[in-house]
Formats: sequence, C-alpha cells, structure tokens
Amino acid sequence: MIIFSLVSFNHVLAEDTDSLLKVLNTVNDIEHKIEVYIQISNELVNRNLDSAMLFAEKANNMIGELESDTSVSDVYVNLGNVYRARGNHALSLDYFFKAKKILEKLVEDEPNSIEIRIKLSQLYDYIGVNYFYQIKYDQALEYYEESLKILEEIRRVVPNSYSVYDEVKLFNNMAGIYIRTMDYDRAIEYYKTALELNDNDLNTIVTSSLYNNLGICYMEKYEPELAFEYFHKSLVIRKDKGDKRGIAQCYNNIGKNYIYQGKFTEANKFLLDAYTLGREIGNKESIRISLQALTSLYDTLDMYREGFQAIKELKIVSDSIFNTESLNRISQLELDHK
Repeated sequence: MIIFSLVSFNHVLAEDTDSLLKVLNTVNDIEHKIEVYIQISNELVNRNLDSAMLFAEKANNMIGELESDTSVSDVYVNLGNVYRARGNHALSLDYFFKAKKILEKLVEDEPNSIEIRIKLSQLYDYIGVNYFYQIKYDQALEYYEESLKILEEIRRVVPNSYSVYDEVKLFNNMAGIYIRTMDYDRAIEYYKTALELNDNDLNTIVTSSLYNNLGICYMEKYEPELAFEYFHKSLVIRKDKGDKRGIAQCYNNIGKNYIYQGKFTEANKFLLDAYTLGREIGNKESIRISLQALTSLYDTLDMYREGFQAIKELKIVSDSIFNTESLNRISQLELDHK
C-alpha cells in the first residue's frame, strides 16, 4: 500500500528561496541570520535535499553563538526534519530528542509561555511522523495525541493563539495511521475534518496533501474514479508550487491506482516518473515506494529482467533506510530519552 502522510509542511510558504537569500545580505544579527538559514532550509526540503542540508548545517555551525535556547531548539528541529526527509531516522530522532529536552525544560521554567508550548506541540508531531515512517504506529499516535492535547490546553486558556494549520496537520497524520491499519472510513472522516479546519484553503500545500491522502483512501476502497479525482486535484497544486517531493507522491499513487484497474502501461509510466523524480531530489523513501510497486508490476507482467533489477535496487535502498546500525541507534535513543 502506498501512503504518504502530511509531513514536513513548509513553514515558509509566502517567500521563495531567492527573496530569503537577498534577506541574508542585509542581516548582521546572529539569531536573525540563523532564522533565515532555517527558513531557506525549510523552503528547500521538498525541492532539493542537498541544498536543504547545506543551509541546515550553516545554522548548526553557528549554534555556539546563540544565546536563546529556543533558537537552539529550532536548529535541532530543522536538522531533524531534513534528516527525516533523507530517510535517516536515527539522526532525525537524535536531533528531535535534543530539541525535546530543551523545550520540555523551558516549559517547566516558563509554563505560561504560549510560544514555547506551541513549539513543543509541533515537535511532538514531528517525532510522531518519524515513528510513523518506522511503522511504529502506537508510538506515533502517542506523540500525535500529546501534541493535540497541548493545543487543546492552549485553546482553553488563550483562544486563537495558534494557527489552525497545526491541528490540520495532526488530524491528517492520525488519519495516516488509520490508513495503514486499513480503517479507511475512519481515515476519511479525519481527513475531511482536516479539510474543514483548513476552510477557504488557508494553506494550499496542506490542501494538496489532504487531497492526495483522500485519494489513497478511495484507492484502497477500490473506488478508482474518486481516487483519480483527488490525486489530480493534489497534483495540480503541487505542480503549481514546484513541490517535487509531492509530485513524486502523486505519481506513485496514480501508478498504483492504474495497477488496481489493470492498466499496466499507464501504471509503468507514472511509477517510472516517480522513481526518476525521487532520484532527482534524493528522497529514498519515495524511491523505495516506486521500486516496491514496480517490482510487483514487473512480476505480474513476467518482465523478469526488469523485475530483477528493481528488486536488487530496492534491497539497497531499503537497507540504507532501515539498516541494523540505524535501528540499534534508534532503540538506544529511545532508552536515553525516556
């Protein structure tokens, strides 16, 4: 089953990379400069992971000059998101847990700070996403629920103090777990709740991901026409935004939807396009999903040579994501931060 949860939404949607680079030339303050580095990295994470990492490391290299603990946590969170996008779950969790330690201490010291509590809520969401990709759904759901709990507590005390977008993410990500456990009707309910919260397209990137995920639900319910409708809506937005990672997601899902209909030629085209785009942007998770679907397709079509090559590359990519050393490192991180 091909699924993409609504993860790593860009925090910088109004400004493009060029305008942010121009801002850098006018900034002398260290904290402001690091903030811009992080914004550029966030902007690039769905387009060019090498460049996203470059700016994340620029911010990290200046971390010793920071006086604010919240700014340090921002650097760690950004690195965690970039490493997660690269498929390195161990390093991603390492940085997330460093940020978690800082933010939980700050919440203890400043319990009335709404800004810090919102940052902690967002971090819990990111950690949940990391566990989701490791197929650890109980841990993922636990962090999502903790994240939502913080937002609900904030809303009771100070209404309208955070973006509805934060709740939209959480409903989407929880729905992703219900897809993986094949509770599609419940997933659709959560996704539609998220769409309602995102009323009037407050965030079109969010809308595109919700459309994509609704398409997955209908595909798995064997309602291919509805699935195509939602995948197309998502693809239009993502092409308009230049979201290559999102485009690859749509191509993978459209390819699988064609497989379900027995339209293998069309499926092969979209899956190969997804694979090519995944390699272009360096997204191992996307490449892995493309190869999984292509392996199944080539087996169905008795294309043994192509199937053998796909299986061989799939093993290499999968091993690089879920290698033993990485999994052991993740287990140790979990013990260290309990």
